[in-house]
Amino acid sequence: MKTGKYNIRDLFNNRYIEQIIVPEIQRDYVWGEEQVNGLLNSIVTDFRNYNDSELDLPETIDEELRAEFFEFHRSRAFASNIGFIYAYTDHEYAGKYFLIDGQQRVTTIYLIILVLMNRNGLQKEFREFYQNANRLKLDYRVREAAHGFIEQFVKAILRGTKDVTNEVWYHRDYNHDQTISSVIENYLVIEDYFDSHELDETSVLEYIQEHVEFWYFDTNISEQGEELYIYMNARGEQMQSNENLKADLLGALPLAQKNESGLLWENWQDLFWRNRRGNENADKGFNEFLKCIAGLDNYLNGKRVFYSPDEFNDIEKGGEKNISYPDLKAALLFPQIKKYIRALEYILNHKDPFGEKYAYSDWLDKCIELIWNILNSQTINWFADYMDSGRSLERNRMVFLWSVLHYIASLKTKNEDEIFRVLRFYYIRYHNNNRSVNGIREKVKEIVSDGIWGLNTLEEDNDESSENSLTEEQNKHQWLKSISEEEVRDYEALIWEIEDHPHNIDGRDLSNVNSSHLVNYNGKPAMKRLKNIRTRFYDLFPLKTSKTNLEKIQTLLIFYGKFWEVQSPDYYQNLSFNSWRRIVRDFDGDKKAFKTFFKLWLNEPGKSLDDWFAEVNDDDAKALGDMDLHEQLKWYAFRLKTTMWERGGNIALRDWDSKDKIFKQSPKFLNTQGNMRGHGQNELAALLPKSEKKSK
Repeated sequence: MKTGKYNIRDLFNNRYIEQIIVPEIQRDYVWGEEQVNGLLNSIVTDFRNYNDSELDLPETIDEELRAEFFEFHRSRAFASNIGFIYAYTDHEYAGKYFLIDGQQRVTTIYLIILVLMNRNGLQKEFREFYQNANRLKLDYRVREAAHGFIEQFVKAILRGTKDVTNEVWYHRDYNHDQTISSVIENYLVIEDYFDSHELDETSVLEYIQEHVEFWYFDTNISEQGEELYIYMNARGEQMQSNENLKADLLGALPLAQKNESGLLWENWQDLFWRNRRGNENADKGFNEFLKCIAGLDNYLNGKRVFYSPDEFNDIEKGGEKNISYPDLKAALLFPQIKKYIRALEYILNHKDPFGEKYAYSDWLDKCIELIWNILNSQTINWFADYMDSGRSLERNRMVFLWSVLHYIASLKTKNEDEIFRVLRFYYIRYHNNNRSVNGIREKVKEIVSDGIWGLNTLEEDNDESSENSLTEEQNKHQWLKSISEEEVRDYEALIWEIEDHPHNIDGRDLSNVNSSHLVNYNGKPAMKRLKNIRTRFYDLFPLKTSKTNLEKIQTLLIFYGKFWEVQSPDYYQNLSFNSWRRIVRDFDGDKKAFKTFFKLWLNEPGKSLDDWFAEVNDDDAKALGDMDLHEQLKWYAFRLKTTMWERGGNIALRDWDSKDKIFKQSPKFLNTQGNMRGHGQNELAALLPKSEKKSK
């Protein structure tokens, strides 16, 4: 059987194929109801589209030719493709094709055909086309029990048996066999499916045999990998890169390794299937992972094969945001793929045991979800020039995934605590938009040698400097090193929870600070103080907080300093009072407002936000004409409270039409959503009570 595209009838009614065998090395038949119904839904959807299709052709064309062309058209347009099937042959077993990959799909299709033929009185036809001299054309050799059961099961079904478990040949041990259990359960799932769907079953059967298609690859012939790639491109059909790579890699292996490697690849595909999130299949995630580690190989080996943004989108080179297959193939071998998937699997398999050691570990699920999001939902140019400052997004993802995968793959012995502390380190750097790709190799080498808390230097991005970030990482690690092994997990959990607050986790463009604006690591904070910081920060900013709550804090902070951010445009003053990432870090203004208030807030845990709000006063208010901008804002804040934020978190000062009604020499104070577009501004003076207006 040569390389190419075939339908199901071609597979089971082929003069070259006497039997399709699932060999001993293969795993069990493990598909369940979800996968079976998924395959059936896909096929039935394509079947309905095939039946409902229409094609407008000129009436001048001969009717017979019109009919032939229409059938050709809908056969091409509405066939249902189930992907690749890999097998090998052995000259000692003529006519036997040993499946390496595709057994789950092939077995399920075989069961679907058995159900449909049995339900529609076509038992004779099944024996003629799907058996060969009383031997099934699909044979399981994963165990002798599975082999014997499949033969007896099909015979029983064809003679009308409803429950094979009551048959005399059915052994009690079959109840514990995965393949046997799946065959029985899935046969019933398929029966239920057709019971609950109104379908012309004989037409569905004909469609499955004629129009359910697959691509076949014989791994005995390594040259067929390139042949298949050329063949499919010539037909205008795109081949998934993981399938093409699999074809080439399996084809190059000795016969003795084909089964084991094919099974390994199938397990990898299952890993990405289970974690595909909203994708239809595993291809997007698996392909993105392969491109990711190919890019990592390109970096580690100094190959400097780079794709510009235009080349990444160039159909001729990569194609629709893609890496060309030759570049992918040149970077990857089985051992490389294996070690990086093992690194990923280590994280997935050890997440829960590690998390159980800590009072707080919510970040683990978020971190793993982030990894799957990058692989399943994003399309990254993993061959972007990592020295190009314009490739910020790509470099950020490279630092995160490449560092973690390379680190775990580099370890001779694995320490669970150390691995997840390194993962945490790069998880924080990801959120801080770290882009220091050029230092990954040396940094990982240093971490492997000295441990994550033993780093002597912490390089920063090669296109920006951030002294505060280095100080925070270094001081935090030095402090954690000084804590006893018995207590360190409790301290770590508190820091993680503080860092993970939405106002703290994202330190990009804010000196990469995540916790040192709240925690003084040089002061070696005690457990009691850290707990108080954690608790009071979340008291002030609950994860589910109200707009009113935030407006109260905005109003309060005006009395503790100049904390607003001056935003564009420059032809009027536009002040932002709700950039919370900036506010809690005192990044703007006089750089003291939040720190001053939070220190008081920490020391008076019995006082609520409303208590603080009620104590606001303007006893030190000057005469109106002597007030500066900050004092004018305090004057309005005292009188309007949260009313001054009805339109949004910005105050614009505009004087091109008239001055403020209270501060006669100052621009109008206008509350806006963020800019002056539209007519959604509130003039603060107009919001004052009548008594205040009259007194002025």
